[in-house]
Formats: sequence, structure tokens, C-alpha cells
Amino acid sequence: MPDNKFKLDNKQQEIHNKLTNIRNDLEKITINKILRKILFINSKEIKGLYIYGDVGRGKSMLMKEFYNSLTKTSKIYCHFNSFIKAIHEALRDIRNSKKKYDDQLIAAINLVLDPKLQYLVKYKDDEIKNTKFKIKNFFSKKIRILCLDEFQVIDAADSMILSRVISYLFSHNIIIIFTSNTHPQKLYQNGIQAELFQDFVKDTLLLNSPDIKLDSDNDYRAKKTPTSLKRFYVNDRYYDENLNDLIKQLTNNKDCFITKIKVWGREVTIDNSYFINNNDLNILNSINKPNSDNKGIKHIANHNNNKFAIVTFDSICSNSFSAADYQAISQTFDLIILLKVPPLSPQDTNEARRLTLFIDEIYENKTSLITLSAKEIDEIYPQGIGSKSFLRTISRFKEIQSHDYWINSKLYQETSSNK
Repeated sequence: MPDNKFKLDNKQQEIHNKLTNIRNDLEKITINKILRKILFINSKEIKGLYIYGDVGRGKSMLMKEFYNSLTKTSKIYCHFNSFIKAIHEALRDIRNSKKKYDDQLIAAINLVLDPKLQYLVKYKDDEIKNTKFKIKNFFSKKIRILCLDEFQVIDAADSMILSRVISYLFSHNIIIIFTSNTHPQKLYQNGIQAELFQDFVKDTLLLNSPDIKLDSDNDYRAKKTPTSLKRFYVNDRYYDENLNDLIKQLTNNKDCFITKIKVWGREVTIDNSYFINNNDLNILNSINKPNSDNKGIKHIANHNNNKFAIVTFDSICSNSFSAADYQAISQTFDLIILLKVPPLSPQDTNEARRLTLFIDEIYENKTSLITLSAKEIDEIYPQGIGSKSFLRTISRFKEIQSHDYWINSKLYQETSSNK
């Protein structure tokens, strides 16, 4: 560790060293577990780490390398949205069951950590080994370490649940590595009963996962962003002639149909859905050339059951959709064309949060995205309660435009086979 494509800067190296020490202590403890019991030797207390800093500084990269380097330790890696979704889903199942539990939340946590039940869905990231959710076991099935990527606390209900969930995990000696854009003491800073969550951060979270800031000068995600490719269109009247022509080409002589997606026993409806054919990729390739020879673009022969959708901001972000809904939508479609993204005011907290969740799931599921917005990416939500967290959304919006993201998206990686 690590197998990096670029040299670590000094701050990244410092965090890498801390993670390496945690890895070494963990693997040593796992190997000597039986011997320790025989000799009555106490285990060394191993603390986790809370890595925070601005977007694109390499936090996730460092944690992924650390996770992949663990070969003898029971482990879980997941995006925070997937983790909290799994907790809510397990709670729903418990409340709907006839079985009685002394503590439903604790029961839900145990369900989520059970590898046989698969509450944590497939984490689609080529950089993570074992992409299907699978716990790496050595001597026991007990989870030893949890890696939570992109940790954030915006929702009041989640703040109350999370303090109990994380406290329970720590009490069962589960080490947690966090990455976040936000200092732990600024999480949920202005929320309802925020002081209770701040007490939890100070008295529990930081005692078990000390914080360290990754304040690298380089935004590596921004380096992937193109300057000439058109996947993000800006027009304050929500009409762009080039994008309109593209949509006409993609939908020409095609049947428009409704896609109904089941999420937690209910249906999410996407009205404007279309199947993708080979000509669609030719059309998309022609407008998304990074250079004259179109290097790196693949031409796929088969496109059975692959779909794209045309949606508006209001249909996606003005409804009470959750991360689970956005995850299901992103997993269903290979390409989404998002229209009429408005400028958001400081009062548009809910809409900004939903847009953040939507872009998170687009990004995590490697779904291609073309957007029409009234404002440039940096100007969509400049002020408001969640504007600091929205910086990650801005960064991901930009990376989603990049040629590297485009050619490695589901549109080109998965269209050769049926889903």
C-alpha cells in the first residue's frame, strides 16, 4: 500500500503512514489471536481515524488503498449513503416482523453487519476489491473494521440514529475509518438539537477515531475535468439548441415508456425512458470526443435492456426522494439527461440536499449524466446551510464530465451484456 498512479504529497503521506500503522496492528492481532488467548495477553487498543478536508484531496483514495491492503481482517467498506440506507431498511423490516426485540436499532445494526443478509448492496467501484458486498473473514465472522466514505450528517433523524449506531460499534470494538469534507465538530452544526450530537462527537467519536485534516494544495478530481467536452450545458432559459438536437437524435423513432422501480415495497416512476441502441453510442461518441481520433471510446455490439432517461430537476429533487430512491434510479439507467436545474437559494435546503444525494448515487454507480442548468456548476448553490457539503457535489459534477469518467461509466462498461 499504496499502489498510486501519482506520488503522495507530504500530507497524504502522513495519513498513509497512520493508516499503515493501523493495518499493521490489525493484521498482527489477527494472526496472533489464538496465541494471545493462550498466554492471556491483552490486545493493543487500536483507534480508527477521521480523515477530513476539501474535495478532491485524495481522502477516498487513501482509504480504498488501506482497505484493499487488509488481507487477514474482517472488514466492510461502503459509502455512507449506502450504510444509512441499510440501517433504515433493516429497521423497516424489524418493525414489520412479528418478532419482538428489546432494542430495534441494535437489532438493525446486527442485521446490517450480517454478511448473509446482504443489506449492504453492491458497491460499484473498480478500485475496491471484492466489489460485491462481502466480508473478508479470517478466524471469525465478527467485523473488525468499518470504512465509511463521505461521512456527513444533515438529517435530524439520522443524527439521532447515528450517535447510537456509532457508539454501539465502538462498544463492540469495531474500528471505524471515516472520510468527510467536514470537521467532526462541524457536523450537523446548525441542526435541531445539534448540541446533543456535538457532545457525542466530542465524548465518543473523536476518542475512538481521532481527526486529521488532509489539507493538500492539489484538487486531484479537478484535474480530471475537461474544458472542451459538452456534458453540462448552461442556459438561463433552460433551452440549448445543441442539447435539444442531441435529445432529438437519441429519441428519434423510439417508443417512450414508463419505468417503474420498486424501492422498499413502493414504486418510483420515471416517465421518459428509452432503450439504448448501437446508434445512440455513435451519436454520443460524436459529441464527446476528447480528440480527433476519439481515443478510448468503445463501440459495443449489444445493448439489450440498457436504458436512458430524461428527467427534470423538479421531478427528481422536488419530490421526497431518499438516497435509496436515487440509488435505484442510478442502477436502473446507464445514462440520465437531467434538465432545468435552477439556481438554488439559501432557503432551498431540501432541494440542495436531494441534488447532493442524487449526484452521489450517479457517481457511485458510474451512471453517465448530461445536464442542462440555469447556472454554472459552482453557482448552483453558493449559500445555505448545506453549501459547504455541496462543494463535494460541485466536484463530482465536474468529474462526471471528464473523459475518464465517461468511458469508464456503465454506458460503455456494461452495455455488452444483459443486466
